[in-house]
Amino acid sequence: MSLCDNLLSSAKYEEASIAIQFMIRLKDHYNKSLFNTIGRWLERYINNWAHCDEACRNILYQFLADKIIEFKDLLAWTDSPYRWKRRAVPVTLVKSLEEEGNVSEALQVARRLILDPEKVVQQGTGWLLREAWKKSPKKVEDFLFRWKDQSPRLIIQYATEKIGKQKRKKN
Repeated sequence: MSLCDNLLSSAKYEEASIAIQFMIRLKDHYNKSLFNTIGRWLERYINNWAHCDEACRNILYQFLADKIIEFKDLLAWTDSPYRWKRRAVPVTLVKSLEEEGNVSEALQVARRLILDPEKVVQQGTGWLLREAWKKSPKKVEDFLFRWKDQSPRLIIQYATEKIGKQKRKKN
């Protein structure tokens, strides 16, 4: 862990990538304390979408899948003042949707982040909604219709990429 901290704190892209790869290989040692450590990394060291998304899809998702944490533990991060920590929530749930298909959790996250001012969080939220739409089109379309006048355009754009042009115009 101290090696990973040192690599991440160096602010060198390649070293942070190595730290994340080390963490992926240590999945047999994941625990709640490590989940909190990764949260601190998202606050202090992880500052780009590539590292954030790699950590989400290959580390954080495993915490949910192995029931080391509960959904509510991840959901709490939506209130973080750190944009990469907020982005981590929808991106982690994209992987969860692919594996388990829990659309209600996805919509709960989207409700919390739908007005987020940060572009990277909007992109992650839109991505989550797009994947949720594949599982439950009607629920997601209803959700988007309710928020279409308030939500940042980027979220709507990402979320509706796979929806047919005629249907997008209608809504």
